[in-house]
Amino acid sequence: MKIAVITPYYQEPLAKLQRCHDSVARQVPEADHIMVADGQAQAAVDGWNAVHLKLPVATNDCGDTPRMIGLSLAAARGYDAFLFLDADNWLEPGHVAQLVAAQQESGASVITCPRILRRLDGSALGLCPESDGIAFNDFNCYLFTRAALPLLAALAFGDRATAYVTDRRLWQHLRSSGCAIARAPEATLNYETKRAMHYQLAGETPPPYALVSYLDQATGQMIDMTIAQWRAFCRANPHLRIAPVETALTGKPG
Repeated sequence: MKIAVITPYYQEPLAKLQRCHDSVARQVPEADHIMVADGQAQAAVDGWNAVHLKLPVATNDCGDTPRMIGLSLAAARGYDAFLFLDADNWLEPGHVAQLVAAQQESGASVITCPRILRRLDGSALGLCPESDGIAFNDFNCYLFTRAALPLLAALAFGDRATAYVTDRRLWQHLRSSGCAIARAPEATLNYETKRAMHYQLAGETPPPYALVSYLDQATGQMIDMTIAQWRAFCRANPHLRIAPVETALTGKPG
């Protein structure tokens, strides 16, 4: 099986890109890495054992366009299986092997897996309860076969204003399509998170850098704020019907 891992990147530090790439290079069976610069190419990547695509301008759509460009190239070059990996995330050594094994055992065209949430220092926050392969599955936690490629057209030509939920729309599309989906058991995807919700779900007080997302109904734009900024925003906008931060983060009172 010829396997491609597609990574869009924008302004991530080179050290994080290196961590991401090194984790792909360690995979057995071997996977080829396609890295797509979203208008902010890092020259050092040219020297790595990766296909390095460079978009001349940033698309600002949460990586959707770079993903599709990388996916289209991989499909045209005859790959059999396709994975997405964000630049600030990384794979455990057995990631590709367990996804391939699950695909070969099940015959499914789409394979999912759990993910490990990681703090910004790389330490483990815990198993992610959000990306459970039932209500939701994260972009980074898939293997797609060629049979699934027509379903991935849902990633193309999207509205940039709603790109922050493309992964959720994709999951809903896959579930409603009736395609065969199987789940690999191990959490072999490391997901670096700033989401305040993830820290609260793990029973921790979110760190100062943790983010809350607010959908501006007037513009349709998703705005990220720290918890301090969120509380200040709520105080400054008492006319808006906004849940307390603890409810907004987890869906239940703190």
